[in-house]
Amino acid sequence: MSHQENWKTLTFRQSVVNKFDHELRCLISPVELSGKEIENQIFDRSGSQIDYLGLISKIMILIRTKRMTKNEDIRDEIIERIQTQKVPKLLKVMPLSEVAELESAFETRVHQSLADIMEEDN
Repeated sequence: MSHQENWKTLTFRQSVVNKFDHELRCLISPVELSGKEIENQIFDRSGSQIDYLGLISKIMILIRTKRMTKNEDIRDEIIERIQTQKVPKLLKVMPLSEVAELESAFETRVHQSLADIMEEDN
């Protein structure tokens, strides 16, 4: 299995579920949503590794922000963010070489953000 496909493995997906469960347990108020439910919704809406990791990062940041601001009524907001996630459309036709460069730069940023999140938890 290629590095690009690792995000689809049960092992990787379970590690994401564990991270969400940990963040949800840190909230003062219980949330009627599990890490598994969040991860499944994200996985189902993601067409690529970049989509998947990007949405994980956004939802993780949302949960942490709500925890720090003590504004923890977030169940509906999490679901809404996942469901309204849209893949941006290009406004102009770009040469493939430029698209590849942008994808590479974005993927690097997403990987770094996810690595930072995982490092914070360790």
